[in-house]
Parts: sequence; C-alpha cells; structure tokens
Amino acid sequence: MCSAVASAPGVETCDGVDEDCDGVPDVLEPGLCAHPDAPSCVLVLGATRCGCDADSDCGGPTSERVCDLDARRCVTGCVALPGRNACPAGLVCTSADPANPGTCVPPTSGCTDDAGCAATPLTPRCLVPPGQLGRCVECVDDLSCGSRGDRRTACIGPDHRCAECTAEDTSRCDATERGSACLPSGLCGCTDDGECESGACDLARGACSPADAEPAGEDGEPAPADACGCRALGARADGARGAWLVVALAAVFRRRRLGRAAAPAIVSAALIAFAGCGGRMEEVTEPSTTTPPSNVPDRGVEGGPAPDAAVADADPPDACVPELGSKVVGHACSHGTHGPFESVVAADGAASAAPAVNVVHRTYEVVMPSASPPWSGAVGYAPSRDGRHAIFTAPLVGLRIFSGDAEVSAVHRQDVSDAACAALDQAVVAPLAKGQPVRIELSDSPEREVKLFIEHLGTFDGDAWASSCAP
Repeated sequence: MCSAVASAPGVETCDGVDEDCDGVPDVLEPGLCAHPDAPSCVLVLGATRCGCDADSDCGGPTSERVCDLDARRCVTGCVALPGRNACPAGLVCTSADPANPGTCVPPTSGCTDDAGCAATPLTPRCLVPPGQLGRCVECVDDLSCGSRGDRRTACIGPDHRCAECTAEDTSRCDATERGSACLPSGLCGCTDDGECESGACDLARGACSPADAEPAGEDGEPAPADACGCRALGARADGARGAWLVVALAAVFRRRRLGRAAAPAIVSAALIAFAGCGGRMEEVTEPSTTTPPSNVPDRGVEGGPAPDAAVADADPPDACVPELGSKVVGHACSHGTHGPFESVVAADGAASAAPAVNVVHRTYEVVMPSASPPWSGAVGYAPSRDGRHAIFTAPLVGLRIFSGDAEVSAVHRQDVSDAACAALDQAVVAPLAKGQPVRIELSDSPEREVKLFIEHLGTFDGDAWASSCAP
C-alpha cells in the first residue's frame, strides 16, 4: 500500500521538470524565459534551458535580431534570406550567409525602391531581394517591358533585361517564323540555315527567308521587283521598245507643239530609257578629281544628291528619287541586327555633354533621358573621315545635326524599313568633316530607346548609291 502524499503544484521553470503537474513539456510552456537574449525554453543536447531555436524566437522579420544557432542565443544582426530576420525599413543587410549574419546599414549604393534608380535611365527599376540592398535593372516583370514598341516585351534572364529571348531561353523563337535562335540584340532570328524551317537564313537581316523567296540577283542581293528606271541601278528590263516610242513622239512633238527647244530633252529621255531599261545600268563610280563644269551640280565624293539640295517631304510621282545602295543598307542592317551593341544615355538639352557614339561598326542603343514622352536627346559624333555619312535609326525620329551652332543640312533622307530590314527604319545622309565633332539631336521618338548606326559612304565607293539621279 502506497503511503506517499502528492505535493501541491509548484512554479514551472525551464529545467525539464513538470513542476506545475500539468503534463505539458517545458519547451512548450510559454513565458518560462524572460531574458531578451534567451527568450524561449529549448532543448539543447538533451538539456532544457532558455535560449532560441529560430529567428522568430528573437523578434519579427525586420527586428535586426537573429538566433545564433551555435550558442542558441539571440544576437543583433541580419541574414538577407527568406525566412530569416532582416532589417528595419531604410536599412539593408550586409550578409546573405546563414553562417555569418550581417549588420543593418544605410544603403550607400544600389537602391531600395525605383526612386533610387532615377539617375540610371537604362535600368529604371529597383529589384530588391528580401532584406537585401537592391540593384537597378531594366525590368522586374513583363509589365515593365510592355511599353516597348519592339518585340522585347518579356523580362527574362538573370540581368532582368527586356528581350524576346536569351541564349538560355529561346522558347519564344520559332523556326517557322524569324528563326529558332536568339540574336545578341535579344530578338529571335537565325544565324544559319539550320535554324529556319525554310532552310534559308538571310544573314543580313538575321531572319529566315520564306521558302518561295525571289531568286537573288547577280550580286547576291534579292532581285528588285521594279528594275526599270533610275531608282534601281544594276537591274535589267525590256525598255528598248519604249525608248524608240519616245524618240518617235519627240519627232511628232517637234513638228506640232513643243518646238525645237523641247524635242532634244525628249530624245535624251528616250536614250536614258534605252540605256537604263534595255540593259544593265552602270554603277555609280568615283567622280573625276577635276573641277566639274559650272552647270553640273557637285555630287560629292560618294555620289548622290547635290550638297545643297533641299530634302523634300515627298517627290513628284514621276521624279527620280535618290536611293542608297543595297550594300550600304544591308551592311547597316546586319549591324543593327547582330551588333555589337552599346547602350548610352542621351544628353538632355543643348547645354548638356552628349555621350560619344564614335566607334565604327557598332550599333548604339540610345536611351532618352526623360522617363516619359515626348522622348528626345542628343549624342556626339567625331568623324574620322571626310565625306558623306549615313545615320541610320530605328524607330523613325526627328534628326538634326549641328557643328557648333551651325546646322549641317541633310542631303538625303530615306525610309529603309521597306528594304526587308527589320532592325532599322530610316537613313539620313549628311556631309561631315574629319576632326570636326557634331551633335546629333534626336526628337519625337515613339520609343524611349533609339537604335543608331553611322556609316561612312566613301567605304562603299561606287556602291554607295543605287541611284544618284545625276543629270
């Protein structure tokens, strides 16, 4: 027979003994530990004592208090990882290493929100991992890329760039369309025939050619659809019959209406039609170094329209329109598609220092300085050669060139987007002098980023112009 008498319940402490006789283990009893560095009753190597098991024992997610799991004590610090305690608002943690907690400090670089990226227009969004110092990136989600006018509408890659694809992610690229590869520009395309279902990759465009594409011309370029007339040098067409008809008309008009003054002009037109449409027209060649007669307009060392010619918004339906050569446009388009690329932030206002775009064979991605439209800005260019330069852009923008305070007149403007070039939209030709820097002002852009490529036409000699419309 047991003669023991149960004692009255005692005060519970964190010692592994159930002093209050409630049957609840000490590690589950709340309020047994009051010390701020050891706020919870925990089991450590078989012994029950006050300490901590996790950061949550020491405070909230932004308390700057973490549990030192070696000592089982709460300490001041932070770990910039999900589930670990980090820093109060306005501070960032210096460590993401679970074994080495960091400290909370004011941000000295990087960002905590988008406002901290205002000075970096190329990367206007702040990507902030939990408890860490953020970094400025181009996008944080697809919505960040939604306002772009090109196909770079997905926020992908470790660098958080707006693109259609990356080298690691070509899921948006299709061999039945532009191609199954990702180009350096971040757009889908092709670099060889095997990346096209049609089996034909147009390397200049960086895009697949349709299976029923027109055969190439004699120089490897696609044969022009309209090869007759001064708009397409190097083309062939049947024009002799029409030429003789014009000669006959000249004779009739001479006798009946136009008189002797007009007939020679009509005969000349007939001869031009015969030469241009009945056989291959000669390519534009370097002009003679002798001084041209005073009645012949100066065509410049690269041919093309006269330096003082006005650039009209539109030409009469029957007018000869100057046209850049296919090799010039094709070369620029290739760089606009494949790069190399470099991003620069345009200057804001005439008084600001403009970033240089001097490197040859480089496509510049010029970011306008303002965060909202209307988008405009300026870059600086120092020509390394005399002569005419073609300045290509995408999209279509207003473009003016200044040498000091004087504006340099453009001698030619051309829409190149209809030349099967997806990378560039327009070309502006102007004479520039070696060693005389100019300021290129871009305005009224429908997009914040403008692609810009500059080509010296003298490099192409007689191939600079498909049509110079020379008299």
